[in-house]
Amino acid sequence: LLAPIDFFNLYMDDDLVNLTVQQTNMYADQCKMATPNPKKYSFLSTWQPVTSSEIRQWIGLTFLTGLIKKNEVRDYWSTNPLHSQPIFPTVMTRNRYQAIKKFIHGMTILRRQLLMTLTGTICTRFGL
Repeated sequence: LLAPIDFFNLYMDDDLVNLTVQQTNMYADQCKMATPNPKKYSFLSTWQPVTSSEIRQWIGLTFLTGLIKKNEVRDYWSTNPLHSQPIFPTVMTRNRYQAIKKFIHGMTILRRQLLMTLTGTICTRFGL
């Protein structure tokens, strides 16, 4: 009998997770270079490279947000006993979740580079 994680892994295999890690970290680095003096406590100034384990955790928590409805993302980390969801702070801090949310990327950078390369090749080939 297959567990839900087995179905997830059919679509989000290690290669795709590692690509997401690479692209997310690359995007965060590009944002850092474009913003030489970020605010002291911004996600950009406190960013640490994401790992494959964190990407999987982030995706899992994001799936849970679809099952457990709250008004705002921060509410999933509420310490109010009437509203708390203990799994969220156990897996990841709210700030880390939001930082990953800000920078998460898949293949957009690679796609853009490929498109630019192909466009340049086509333009050169046809004298455009």
